[in-house]
Amino acid sequence: MIVGSPIPTEPERLRGLKRITNVYRNGVPISGINFDSFIDNPNDPIDNLPGWFQLSPVGVFDISPQLPLEIGDEVEYTMYFLADGNRPVENVRFCDSIPNGTSFVPNSFGSGTGISVNLANTITANTNNTDGDNGNFFAPGTQLPPNNFCPNQDNSTGVVIVNLGTINHTLGTNFGFIRFRVKVD
Repeated sequence: MIVGSPIPTEPERLRGLKRITNVYRNGVPISGINFDSFIDNPNDPIDNLPGWFQLSPVGVFDISPQLPLEIGDEVEYTMYFLADGNRPVENVRFCDSIPNGTSFVPNSFGSGTGISVNLANTITANTNNTDGDNGNFFAPGTQLPPNNFCPNQDNSTGVVIVNLGTINHTLGTNFGFIRFRVKVD
């Protein structure tokens, strides 16, 4: 041990969980699944972090084979995030590819708004276009913007990209979610 060495500090840290928070069939939520409660994923220790008390990551992490999805069903995905390090996380950008066999639903949250963003309990509906808000949908085959964090740059299924900016690390301001829907083809 070297006397006088600074104590290492935890850098910025951003945690994420993805859940299915509803399935709509013919415009009505399906029955048989409780999307409004927290279900612990035993394979993911991030589920049980103490900071989630601010916004519990409700929903299911998969759909049971006993309740198969049908063509035309709309599946609502919610990506929860939590900054729990020792400093803010800067330049947070989110990218999620639309799953194979589905299509992005552009008007999930009202006319022209298909992406819902919650930053510390302030929820905004974002358009699907590249404009002044922080959420964008890029149709399959569309060139993605430079310096994105998408793992698949060919964009064969479509992509949702959201620029969250700086996420604070202090309780009350360090959490939120991104939500969008897809339709089963």
